[in-house]
Amino acid sequence: MRLSTASVCREVPPLTDQQIADQALLLLTEYGQQRQPVVRPPVPIEEILEVHLKLALEICDLQAAYGHPDLLGAIWFKDRLVRIDQSLDPAKAPKMMGRFHFTLAHEVAHWWLHREHFADNADPATEGMSAPTFICRTSAKPRLEKQADIFAANLLMPAGLVLSAWPSWRSRPGPVYLDSLWDDYEQAIADELALRPDGQTPDRRVVENVVLELFSRPFAQCFEVSSEAMRIRLESLGLLIRRREPR
Repeated sequence: MRLSTASVCREVPPLTDQQIADQALLLLTEYGQQRQPVVRPPVPIEEILEVHLKLALEICDLQAAYGHPDLLGAIWFKDRLVRIDQSLDPAKAPKMMGRFHFTLAHEVAHWWLHREHFADNADPATEGMSAPTFICRTSAKPRLEKQADIFAANLLMPAGLVLSAWPSWRSRPGPVYLDSLWDDYEQAIADELALRPDGQTPDRRVVENVVLELFSRPFAQCFEVSSEAMRIRLESLGLLIRRREPR
C-alpha cells in the first residue's frame, strides 16, 4: 500500500500543546452551541464524530486488510470515513471501550487539524478498500500522530471538566502523591504484574505506572477512557505527582 504522507507531513506546521488544546476546546464549544453543552463526563465522542462532523464510522478487520498488526484506525478524508479495527469493538470486547473512544478522538483530531494538508489518495489497496489518507499505528509516532494524541486527550478529558469533577470524586481538592498510594495497592500491584505475559521483573517506572493507573481506573471509567489515558492526563494537569518536592 502506498500512502503519500511523507511530503505532506513536512507541510503540517508544528503546534504547541496549548494550541492543540485550544482547538479541541473549540470543537467542544462548537458542538455545545449546535447540539448540547458538555457539562459532565463522558464526552459523547461518537456523536461528535457521526452527528456533528458528519463522518461515517465503520468497524472492520483493518489489521488483516493492510497487514499491520498494530493498526487501530484509519481515515479517508475524501469519503468522510473513519474505520476502526475490530479488536477495539466495545460490543465484542467491553474492556476496550477506553481505547475505542481514544482512537475515535484521535481520528477526529486528524480531521479537525490535518485534513487540509492532505491530498486525496486514489491509489487502489486491498479487499476492495481504497487506500486511506492516513493510517494510525501504535508503533509510529510522527508529528501528526503526537498532535492527534494531545488533541484526543483534551477532547475526551477537557481540563475544565476534569478539574471540576476531581474534588467531588476525591472529596477534597489538590493533587495525589504516588508515595501515598503504595500501601493501598500493594496486593493489586502484585496481581496486576502477575498477569503480564513476559514474566520479567519490571523496572520502577513500570511499577509506578501500574500504581497510578490502578488509582486512576475509577475516574477513567467516569470519562469512559482507559486508565493509561487518564493517568497521563492527570499527570499533565498536576493532579498526580510522582515525587514530592522537598520542603
